[in-house]
Amino acid sequence: MAFILTYQCSCEEIYAVYVPQKLQARELGQSLKMIREAEKADKEERESGWIERIKTGLEDVGAKFIDSSINEVIQCECGEVFDLLVFYREGGVIV
Repeated sequence: MAFILTYQCSCEEIYAVYVPQKLQARELGQSLKMIREAEKADKEERESGWIERIKTGLEDVGAKFIDSSINEVIQCECGEVFDLLVFYREGGVIV
């Protein structure tokens, strides 16, 4: 299952970043077979409406939803930038 990473900008804006399994598998250096399986799971999540339900719930509590399969870099209105791939590559920990 994909996960949601929350990120709070220094201006206190809260972002909820959807991280699909394919991106996780690719960045973790998994095999092409595993990447394809992750892609299939992502498609099933999207088609089931899971992502849209999560997005709606997060926006209802004031978080801005970002789909990292579309945009891997967040630029807040205040100018601060958060790059999900840099976070991964620098050994960022998701708690």
